Amino acid sequence: MAVFALNKKVDYGLSLLSWLAKHPDNRVSLHQFSKLGLPRAFTAQIARKLVTSGILLVKEGQNGGYILAASPEKISLRLVLEALDGPISLVNCTPCPVRDTCRQKNFMWNLTDMLHQTLAKKTLADLCR
Repeated sequence: MAVFALNKKVDYGLSLLSWLAKHPDNRVSLHQFSKLGLPRAFTAQIARKLVTSGILLVKEGQNGGYILAASPEKISLRLVLEALDGPISLVNCTPCPVRDTCRQKNFMWNLTDMLHQTLAKKTLADLCR
């Protein structure tokens, strides 16, 4: 069976963001996230990507930690997925030897566009409901 699946980076990133969305008044440290069962070093990499993309804010030092940069209703799932894993595509036609004559590429590109639109409409708040 073929499965369209999110990788661990995206899975952990969504878990981290969901926790923050449910606890909006708390700054959360990497140490606290590790208590949730998320690997600390990997979570640090994920958090850096989310800070760089403007999804998270970070405060260094004592009483520091991470918070959402916007309300969960304003953070699209497409933004999160692309921040963590790059552009979303169901197929990669670049190395394909039959790209120019392929009969399914337009269908797959349209399907990818539909996925983009859906993920752009869905927010972190939707994920947490």
